[in-house]
Amino acid sequence: MAKTADTIAIYSRKSRYTGKGESIGNQIDLCREYIRTHYGDAAAEHAVVFEDEGFSGGNLNRPDFKKMMTAAKERKFKAIVVYRLDRISRNISDFSSLIEELGRLGIDFVSIRESFDTSSPMGRAMMYIASVFSQLERETIAERIRDNMHELAKTGRWLGGTTPTGYASESVKSITVDGKSTAFSTGLELRPEEWNAKEGAATGNMTEAKEVNGRIARCRSDLMKHYDMLLENKSYVTAETLKNALQGFTLKQNTLMQEMAALVEEKRLSLGIAITASTYRKYITIHKHLKGFLYHKYEVSDILFGQVDFAFLEAFNYYLKVCLQLSACTVNNYMKIFHSLIMRAMNKGLVFQDPFFEYEYEQVTVRRKWLSVDEIKAMMKSELKNPTEIFVRDMFIFSTFTGISYADLENLTYDNIGRQEDGTLCVTLNRQKTGSLAFIPLTDIPLRIMKKYKDTPFAGTGGKVFKMCTLTNADILLKKIAKKAEIDKRLTYHMSRHSFATLCLSMGVPIETVSKMLGHQSIDTTRIYAKITRTKLNEDMTSLAGRIKGRYRLARQ
Repeated sequence: MAKTADTIAIYSRKSRYTGKGESIGNQIDLCREYIRTHYGDAAAEHAVVFEDEGFSGGNLNRPDFKKMMTAAKERKFKAIVVYRLDRISRNISDFSSLIEELGRLGIDFVSIRESFDTSSPMGRAMMYIASVFSQLERETIAERIRDNMHELAKTGRWLGGTTPTGYASESVKSITVDGKSTAFSTGLELRPEEWNAKEGAATGNMTEAKEVNGRIARCRSDLMKHYDMLLENKSYVTAETLKNALQGFTLKQNTLMQEMAALVEEKRLSLGIAITASTYRKYITIHKHLKGFLYHKYEVSDILFGQVDFAFLEAFNYYLKVCLQLSACTVNNYMKIFHSLIMRAMNKGLVFQDPFFEYEYEQVTVRRKWLSVDEIKAMMKSELKNPTEIFVRDMFIFSTFTGISYADLENLTYDNIGRQEDGTLCVTLNRQKTGSLAFIPLTDIPLRIMKKYKDTPFAGTGGKVFKMCTLTNADILLKKIAKKAEIDKRLTYHMSRHSFATLCLSMGVPIETVSKMLGHQSIDTTRIYAKITRTKLNEDMTSLAGRIKGRYRLARQ
């Protein structure tokens, strides 16, 4: 490892060795994402990873942990990032010594799950407190297991392993977890007279009876092993999943993330045909959020569809809204996509009940913003020197006088422009977002803008009218343009389209005509702008009333 002051180390650990390392992989991915956010892309890409699979957190006798501390003493990185505190240690003494050693070396320690950072005094204090509870959890689990085994021993119950000579093991007829049972066949066959139902064992001292009882004992032992493994991996443990594990069925069959990935692939194949690029990105994003939620909440990489219930939906909603701090509108959109995934699974027979049956989407009031006539004039008159800024401003004005969205502006061709019987030029196009037909007459200002850029570097190629920059860059430039035009609003290209609709309606253009020009699939969408127009009129009249209050007197009769 190269010696650099900017290097960051990632440490991950899993108690049980499975050879798959899914838990470790998730830890590393989440740590990289944290580093990317707080230290930059370069730090995330060049982070050094140390991982110990199959080692307890009760001590520090772990190979990669030792390698990491050797590198730390040589000051080869400036910080260690872990997913949560118990990944590094579950022992208070070890943890305290580690933090003191890292502090002496000038290396920060960060736990992303608990949001603790030793670079601050409060972070160090809270981290010590959390480590106490981590050890308490480890010792409590161990104590609970010991007490349970002791109680079983007092009642003469079998504790696992080879059945002692002279004793018979109890038959496993069913599996019960949290009061719910499922039955399964062991594949063993006996005549009724050879089976003791009360004892749950084969009778007699014949070799066959001993073999049957031995297989029953091994079956029960295997169940306990699978149970422990599911708990270790923080999986949902039900009687059904335990039976599936015993019979060799894994969570790879008909799982949530497996079907989510399949849905994303379906949408990719329909890109540009049935959905737009922006819609496709939403599916990719919710796939990422769902993966992050599963590990954040349950520390698993996948679950069966049958485990997605109403409580799961509420927890996922909370994760999106609180942990990721997404807006209510965005959360609703992601939950609708998730619902489509569930309905798709129901159609495939993977789910038999819709967990969204009682789910209620949050009511969101969308407040669309627009520019007034004075603000549009100020924007048109603003003195700009940068040619790209001027072009972005002109495209905004073009959209304000046509209602054409940015995506449709990118795809606007001269073939979309035709002359009508009365001689006027009109744009006819199918909107990229909805596929609906839009019909827009071209007024003087849009025509002048088209003429202005016809033979310039901003002219489009392949029949396109304009050569648009990316929407991200355009939005950045719009902020600068708004400042120069002294407009106290955050300008977006959505606002230009809203301004077009609002201006048309306020000038008396029929709502049916506005709906046709905007390419709305339903006139109900256009009525939103009509409501905005009424609100604007009320605000204007209220403002006017405030300005003239007390200035005029009515003549007495």
